[in-house]
Amino acid sequence: MSAGVLFAKYKGAKVLVADDEPSILELIGYILESLGLECIAANDGIEGLRKYCDHSPVIVMTDLYMPKKNGLMLAQEIQAMKPDIPIIVMTGSISENSIIFSPNTHITDVLLKPFTLTDVILAMKKALQQLEDAEKEHTAYQKNKLS
Repeated sequence: MSAGVLFAKYKGAKVLVADDEPSILELIGYILESLGLECIAANDGIEGLRKYCDHSPVIVMTDLYMPKKNGLMLAQEIQAMKPDIPIIVMTGSISENSIIFSPNTHITDVLLKPFTLTDVILAMKKALQQLEDAEKEHTAYQKNKLS
């Protein structure tokens, strides 16, 4: 599915963005809004988990290292509640990638800081495509179950 069709289909979808850098939250929020998505901002992992429970976003973007609760812990706790939710991890160092790919966490994409507008758009497209694929799979399963 093309990016334009995906963004149109999921217009207004909520994206949780957890990062302890206000400038990153502001930048990502602006990009998401320009794509027609709603940004739910959190300053750390604890606030991120609370806002996830309060707002039920369909995608999570999280910084890897934050105070109080890091991004990997946040991702694991959210995926324990909703295993198929797309998770995008933002990190400042490529060397950190080894801990991102924990066997207990499925990461949809990794954004290396500093990232570009194109990087964010491509990561969102990948996450929305994951949602679309899961929706199609669920629909096919339900059809087969009823036949």
